[in-house]
Amino acid sequence: MRRFIQVSFVLFTAGVFAVSAEAQRRGRGRGRGNTPVVAQQTDPPNSERIAQELGTIQWGWTHDQVVNYYRGVLTAQFLPLLKNKGQVEQDRLMQERDGIVGNLRRSYLLLNGAVPQRRWDTSFVGGEYTHSNNESMLVYENPRTGDREFFFFFNDRLWKRFQARNVPRGAALDFPTFVGSLDGLFGAPGLRRMRQDQADRIEAVFWQDASTRLRVIDHSTFYGAFCLVYEDKAVLGRLSELRRNAPAKVENATPGTLSAETVVGNVDNDSNTDIVDRMTGKIRRVQNADAGAAASTSVRPQSGTSTATSTTSTPTNNPRPNPGDGLSGLQGL
Repeated sequence: MRRFIQVSFVLFTAGVFAVSAEAQRRGRGRGRGNTPVVAQQTDPPNSERIAQELGTIQWGWTHDQVVNYYRGVLTAQFLPLLKNKGQVEQDRLMQERDGIVGNLRRSYLLLNGAVPQRRWDTSFVGGEYTHSNNESMLVYENPRTGDREFFFFFNDRLWKRFQARNVPRGAALDFPTFVGSLDGLFGAPGLRRMRQDQADRIEAVFWQDASTRLRVIDHSTFYGAFCLVYEDKAVLGRLSELRRNAPAKVENATPGTLSAETVVGNVDNDSNTDIVDRMTGKIRRVQNADAGAAASTSVRPQSGTSTATSTTSTPTNNPRPNPGDGLSGLQGL
Protein backbone atom coordinates (compact mmCIF):
# COMPACT_ATOMS: atom_id res chain seq x y z
CA MET A 1 0.00 0.00 0.00
CA ARG A 2 2.79 2.41 0.92
CA ARG A 3 4.49 1.73 -2.41
CA PHE A 4 1.22 2.34 -4.27
CA ILE A 5 0.83 5.70 -2.53
CA GLN A 6 4.41 6.72 -3.43
CA VAL A 7 3.90 5.82 -7.10
CA SER A 8 0.61 7.73 -7.22
CA PHE A 9 2.26 10.79 -5.71
CA VAL A 10 5.05 10.70 -8.30
CA LEU A 11 2.57 10.44 -11.16
CA PHE A 12 0.46 13.29 -9.77
CA THR A 13 3.54 15.52 -9.38
CA ALA A 14 4.69 14.80 -12.90
CA GLY A 15 1.24 15.69 -14.22
CA VAL A 16 1.18 18.98 -12.36
CA PHE A 17 4.58 19.97 -13.76
CA ALA A 18 3.48 19.00 -17.27
CA VAL A 19 0.34 21.19 -17.04
CA SER A 20 2.39 24.03 -15.56
CA ALA A 21 4.96 23.83 -18.37
CA GLU A 22 2.22 23.91 -21.01
CA ALA A 23 0.60 26.93 -19.35
CA GLN A 24 3.92 28.74 -19.30
CA ARG A 25 4.51 27.93 -22.95
CA ARG A 26 1.13 29.34 -23.93
CA GLY A 27 1.64 32.35 -21.70
CA ARG A 28 4.86 33.39 -23.39
CA GLY A 29 2.84 35.03 -26.17
CA ARG A 30 0.94 37.18 -23.68
CA GLY A 31 1.86 40.16 -21.60
CA ARG A 32 0.53 41.31 -18.28
CA GLY A 33 -3.16 40.75 -17.74
CA ASN A 34 -3.23 37.96 -20.35
CA THR A 35 -3.02 40.58 -23.13
CA PRO A 36 -1.61 39.13 -26.38
CA VAL A 37 1.76 40.58 -27.32
CA VAL A 38 1.47 42.15 -30.78
CA ALA A 39 4.59 42.02 -32.92
CA GLN A 40 5.81 45.46 -33.95
CA GLN A 41 5.11 46.21 -37.59
CA THR A 42 8.32 46.74 -39.55
CA ASP A 43 7.16 46.68 -43.18
CA PRO A 44 4.60 49.02 -44.75
CA PRO A 45 1.29 47.33 -45.62
CA ASN A 46 0.68 46.47 -49.25
CA SER A 47 -1.93 48.42 -51.18
CA GLU A 48 -3.18 47.91 -54.73
CA ARG A 49 -4.48 51.47 -54.63
CA ILE A 50 -0.96 52.89 -55.10
CA ALA A 51 -0.85 51.85 -58.76
CA GLN A 52 -4.26 53.41 -59.33
CA GLU A 53 -3.15 56.70 -57.81
CA LEU A 54 0.02 56.75 -59.90
CA GLY A 55 -1.98 56.38 -63.11
CA THR A 56 -0.26 55.77 -66.42
CA ILE A 57 3.03 57.55 -65.72
CA GLN A 58 5.69 54.88 -65.30
CA TRP A 59 9.00 54.59 -63.53
CA GLY A 60 11.85 54.99 -65.98
CA TRP A 61 10.21 57.65 -68.12
CA THR A 62 12.33 60.56 -69.33
CA HIS A 63 11.36 64.12 -68.49
CA ASP A 64 10.26 64.58 -72.12
CA GLN A 65 7.80 61.73 -71.71
CA VAL A 66 6.38 63.31 -68.58
CA VAL A 67 5.99 66.63 -70.39
CA ASN A 68 4.28 64.91 -73.32
CA TYR A 69 1.96 63.12 -70.92
CA TYR A 70 0.77 66.40 -69.44
CA ARG A 71 0.52 67.93 -72.90
CA GLY A 72 -1.95 65.20 -73.83
CA VAL A 73 -3.89 65.53 -70.58
CA LEU A 74 -4.18 69.29 -70.93
CA THR A 75 -5.15 69.03 -74.58
CA ALA A 76 -8.06 66.78 -73.65
CA GLN A 77 -9.13 69.11 -70.85
CA PHE A 78 -9.06 72.28 -72.96
CA LEU A 79 -10.78 70.75 -75.98
CA PRO A 80 -14.36 71.16 -74.67
CA LEU A 81 -13.61 74.77 -73.73
CA LEU A 82 -12.62 75.61 -77.30
CA LYS A 83 -15.95 74.57 -78.75
CA ASN A 84 -18.39 77.30 -79.78
CA LYS A 85 -15.86 80.02 -78.95
CA GLY A 86 -14.85 82.91 -81.14
CA GLN A 87 -11.38 83.14 -82.62
CA VAL A 88 -10.14 85.62 -79.99
CA GLU A 89 -11.29 83.45 -77.08
CA GLN A 90 -9.89 80.30 -78.68
CA ASP A 91 -6.52 82.00 -79.11
CA ARG A 92 -6.55 83.05 -75.46
CA LEU A 93 -7.35 79.53 -74.25
CA MET A 94 -4.68 77.97 -76.47
CA GLN A 95 -2.10 80.46 -75.19
CA GLU A 96 -3.05 79.55 -71.61
CA ARG A 97 -2.78 75.87 -72.43
CA ASP A 98 0.56 76.20 -74.19
CA GLY A 99 1.85 78.43 -71.41
CA ILE A 100 1.27 75.69 -68.83
CA VAL A 101 3.13 73.16 -70.96
CA GLY A 102 5.94 75.66 -71.55
CA ASN A 103 6.30 76.35 -67.83
CA LEU A 104 6.49 72.64 -67.17
CA ARG A 105 9.20 72.11 -69.78
CA ARG A 106 11.23 75.12 -68.60
CA SER A 107 11.09 73.90 -65.00
CA TYR A 108 13.41 71.00 -65.81
CA LEU A 109 16.45 71.43 -63.59
CA LEU A 110 19.74 69.53 -63.73
CA LEU A 111 20.96 69.29 -60.14
CA ASN A 112 24.66 69.77 -60.73
CA GLY A 113 25.55 71.90 -57.71
CA ALA A 114 25.75 75.23 -59.53
CA VAL A 115 24.16 78.23 -57.84
CA PRO A 116 21.14 78.45 -60.21
CA GLN A 117 20.44 74.76 -59.56
CA ARG A 118 20.31 75.24 -55.77
CA ARG A 119 17.17 77.35 -55.71
CA TRP A 120 15.14 74.50 -54.22
CA ASP A 121 17.69 73.45 -51.58
CA THR A 122 15.98 75.41 -48.80
CA SER A 123 12.44 74.39 -49.76
CA PHE A 124 10.39 71.45 -48.53
CA VAL A 125 11.81 69.25 -51.31
CA GLY A 126 15.42 70.06 -50.42
CA GLY A 127 15.85 66.69 -48.73
CA GLU A 128 14.57 64.70 -51.69
CA TYR A 129 17.66 64.95 -53.90
CA THR A 130 21.41 65.52 -53.95
CA HIS A 131 23.68 67.46 -56.31
CA SER A 132 26.30 66.20 -58.76
CA ASN A 133 24.85 62.68 -58.92
CA ASN A 134 23.10 62.89 -62.31
CA GLU A 135 19.85 63.87 -60.62
CA SER A 136 17.30 66.25 -62.11
CA MET A 137 13.82 67.56 -61.39
CA LEU A 138 10.66 68.67 -63.17
CA VAL A 139 7.91 70.78 -61.55
CA TYR A 140 4.24 70.80 -62.53
CA GLU A 141 1.73 73.20 -60.96
CA ASN A 142 -1.99 72.64 -61.30
CA PRO A 143 -3.37 76.03 -62.37
CA ARG A 144 -6.78 75.24 -60.90
CA THR A 145 -5.81 74.11 -57.40
CA GLY A 146 -2.24 75.37 -57.01
CA ASP A 147 -1.16 71.86 -56.02
CA ARG A 148 2.37 71.03 -57.09
CA GLU A 149 4.04 67.87 -58.26
CA PHE A 150 7.80 67.35 -58.37
CA PHE A 151 9.27 64.63 -60.59
CA PHE A 152 12.79 63.41 -59.73
CA PHE A 153 15.10 61.61 -62.14
CA PHE A 154 18.37 59.69 -62.06
CA ASN A 155 20.11 59.89 -65.43
CA ASP A 156 16.85 61.33 -66.81
CA ARG A 157 14.88 58.27 -65.67
CA LEU A 158 11.90 58.94 -63.39
CA TRP A 159 12.08 57.39 -59.93
CA LYS A 160 10.15 59.69 -57.58
CA ARG A 161 6.92 61.72 -57.62
CA PHE A 162 6.50 64.22 -54.80
CA GLN A 163 2.99 65.65 -54.58
CA ALA A 164 2.23 68.67 -52.40
CA ARG A 165 -1.49 68.89 -51.73
CA ASN A 166 -2.48 72.31 -50.44
CA VAL A 167 -4.51 72.43 -47.25
CA PRO A 168 -7.28 75.03 -47.68
CA ARG A 169 -6.97 77.93 -45.31
CA GLY A 170 -9.35 77.64 -42.41
CA ALA A 171 -9.99 73.95 -43.09
CA ALA A 172 -10.45 71.88 -39.94
CA LEU A 173 -8.16 69.16 -41.24
CA ASP A 174 -5.10 68.11 -39.28
CA PHE A 175 -2.51 65.56 -40.33
CA PRO A 176 -3.79 62.63 -38.20
CA THR A 177 -7.27 63.11 -39.67
CA PHE A 178 -5.82 63.22 -43.18
CA VAL A 179 -3.80 60.06 -42.53
CA GLY A 180 -6.90 58.35 -41.14
CA SER A 181 -8.67 59.05 -44.45
CA LEU A 182 -5.71 57.56 -46.33
CA ASP A 183 -5.93 54.42 -44.18
CA GLY A 184 -9.34 53.82 -45.68
CA LEU A 185 -8.30 54.79 -49.19
CA PHE A 186 -5.29 52.46 -49.26
CA GLY A 187 -7.13 49.61 -47.57
CA ALA A 188 -5.02 49.23 -44.42
CA PRO A 189 -3.56 51.44 -41.69
CA GLY A 190 -0.23 52.78 -42.89
CA LEU A 191 2.98 52.13 -41.00
CA ARG A 192 3.39 55.06 -38.62
CA ARG A 193 6.78 56.47 -37.72
CA MET A 194 6.55 58.80 -34.77
CA ARG A 195 8.76 61.79 -34.12
CA GLN A 196 11.67 61.19 -31.77
CA ASP A 197 11.27 64.53 -30.04
CA GLN A 198 7.46 64.23 -29.78
CA ALA A 199 6.39 60.61 -29.49
CA ASP A 200 2.70 61.49 -29.83
CA ARG A 201 3.15 63.15 -33.25
CA ILE A 202 3.32 61.32 -36.57
CA GLU A 203 6.47 62.00 -38.58
CA ALA A 204 5.70 59.87 -41.64
CA VAL A 205 3.31 57.14 -42.78
CA PHE A 206 4.16 54.39 -45.30
CA TRP A 207 2.43 52.03 -47.74
CA GLN A 208 3.89 49.96 -50.57
CA ASP A 209 3.20 47.64 -53.48
CA ALA A 210 5.49 45.43 -55.54
CA SER A 211 7.30 48.32 -57.23
CA THR A 212 6.51 51.49 -55.26
CA ARG A 213 6.81 52.84 -51.73
CA LEU A 214 4.48 55.65 -50.68
CA ARG A 215 5.59 58.03 -47.93
CA VAL A 216 3.17 60.64 -46.54
CA ILE A 217 4.57 63.60 -44.61
CA ASP A 218 3.20 66.75 -43.03
CA HIS A 219 4.41 70.14 -44.27
CA SER A 220 1.28 72.04 -43.31
CA THR A 221 2.79 74.13 -40.51
CA PHE A 222 5.18 76.15 -42.68
CA TYR A 223 4.17 75.30 -46.24
CA GLY A 224 0.45 74.62 -45.93
CA ALA A 225 0.61 71.21 -47.62
CA PHE A 226 0.31 67.50 -46.97
CA CYS A 227 2.80 65.64 -49.17
CA LEU A 228 2.63 62.21 -50.78
CA VAL A 229 5.95 60.84 -52.02
CA TYR A 230 5.89 57.87 -54.42
CA GLU A 231 9.30 56.21 -54.90
CA ASP A 232 10.58 53.42 -57.13
CA LYS A 233 11.68 50.67 -54.74
CA ALA A 234 14.27 49.37 -57.21
CA VAL A 235 16.03 52.73 -57.05
CA LEU A 236 15.56 53.12 -53.29
CA GLY A 237 17.61 49.97 -52.84
CA ARG A 238 20.47 51.50 -54.84
CA LEU A 239 20.63 55.03 -53.44
CA SER A 240 23.97 54.53 -51.73
CA GLU A 241 25.38 53.33 -55.05
CA LEU A 242 23.80 56.05 -57.18
CA ARG A 243 24.61 58.95 -54.85
CA ARG A 244 28.38 58.75 -54.74
CA ASN A 245 28.77 62.49 -54.20
CA ALA A 246 27.20 63.67 -50.98
CA PRO A 247 27.74 67.41 -50.45
CA ALA A 248 27.39 68.42 -46.81
CA LYS A 249 24.10 70.11 -45.95
CA VAL A 250 22.61 71.41 -42.73
CA GLU A 251 20.83 68.72 -40.73
CA ASN A 252 17.57 69.42 -38.94
CA ALA A 253 14.76 67.61 -37.19
CA THR A 254 12.05 68.70 -39.58
CA PRO A 255 9.23 66.11 -39.72
CA GLY A 256 9.22 63.87 -42.76
CA THR A 257 12.96 63.61 -43.33
CA LEU A 258 14.52 60.21 -43.79
CA SER A 259 17.27 60.01 -41.23
CA ALA A 260 16.34 56.43 -40.27
CA GLU A 261 15.05 54.15 -43.02
CA THR A 262 15.34 50.87 -41.11
CA VAL A 263 11.87 51.26 -39.65
CA VAL A 264 10.19 50.88 -43.03
CA GLY A 265 11.46 47.42 -43.84
CA ASN A 266 13.50 45.94 -46.64
CA VAL A 267 14.92 49.09 -48.20
CA ASP A 268 18.62 49.93 -48.06
CA ASN A 269 19.60 52.89 -45.92
CA ASP A 270 20.51 56.15 -47.63
CA SER A 271 23.00 58.32 -45.79
CA ASN A 272 21.87 61.39 -47.72
CA THR A 273 18.18 61.33 -46.90
CA ASP A 274 18.52 63.39 -43.73
CA ILE A 275 18.85 66.57 -45.79
CA VAL A 276 15.98 68.72 -44.60
CA ASP A 277 14.05 71.88 -45.19
CA ARG A 278 15.04 75.22 -43.81
CA MET A 279 12.00 76.98 -42.49
CA THR A 280 11.51 79.78 -44.97
CA GLY A 281 7.77 79.95 -44.45
CA LYS A 282 7.13 80.12 -48.19
CA ILE A 283 7.66 77.89 -51.18
CA ARG A 284 9.77 79.74 -53.71
CA ARG A 285 8.48 79.55 -57.26
CA VAL A 286 10.62 78.60 -60.21
CA GLN A 287 10.15 80.95 -63.16
CA ASN A 288 13.21 80.42 -65.37
CA ALA A 289 14.83 77.15 -64.40
CA ASP A 290 17.80 76.29 -66.59
CA ALA A 291 17.19 73.19 -68.66
CA GLY A 292 19.88 70.53 -68.61
CA ALA A 293 20.47 67.17 -70.21
CA ALA A 294 21.08 64.29 -67.79
CA ALA A 295 23.71 61.63 -68.31
CA SER A 296 22.92 58.90 -70.81
CA THR A 297 23.36 55.96 -68.44
CA SER A 298 19.96 54.61 -67.45
CA VAL A 299 18.98 53.68 -63.91
CA ARG A 300 16.52 51.07 -65.09
CA PRO A 301 15.04 50.07 -68.46
CA GLN A 302 12.57 52.49 -69.90
CA SER A 303 9.17 51.07 -69.01
CA GLY A 304 6.95 52.86 -71.47
CA THR A 305 6.56 55.52 -74.08
CA SER A 306 4.33 58.50 -73.97
CA THR A 307 1.37 58.40 -76.32
CA ALA A 308 0.41 62.04 -75.94
CA THR A 309 1.55 64.26 -78.78
CA SER A 310 -0.77 67.25 -78.65
CA THR A 311 0.15 70.74 -77.44
CA THR A 312 -2.35 71.64 -74.75
CA SER A 313 -2.91 72.19 -70.99
CA THR A 314 -5.35 72.15 -68.01
CA PRO A 315 -8.29 74.53 -67.82
CA THR A 316 -8.63 76.47 -64.62
CA ASN A 317 -12.37 75.73 -64.30
CA ASN A 318 -12.34 71.98 -64.85
CA PRO A 319 -13.35 70.30 -61.56
CA ARG A 320 -12.43 66.78 -62.64
CA PRO A 321 -9.12 65.31 -61.41
CA ASN A 322 -6.42 64.52 -63.94
CA PRO A 323 -5.95 60.84 -64.74
CA GLY A 324 -2.77 59.71 -63.07
CA ASP A 325 -2.40 62.90 -61.05
CA GLY A 326 -1.98 60.82 -57.93
CA LEU A 327 -4.81 62.63 -56.18
CA SER A 328 -7.84 60.97 -57.79
CA GLY A 329 -8.81 59.21 -54.59
CA LEU A 330 -8.04 62.21 -52.41
CA GLN A 331 -10.66 64.59 -53.74
CA GLY A 332 -12.78 65.71 -50.84
CA LEU A 333 -10.47 64.34 -48.13
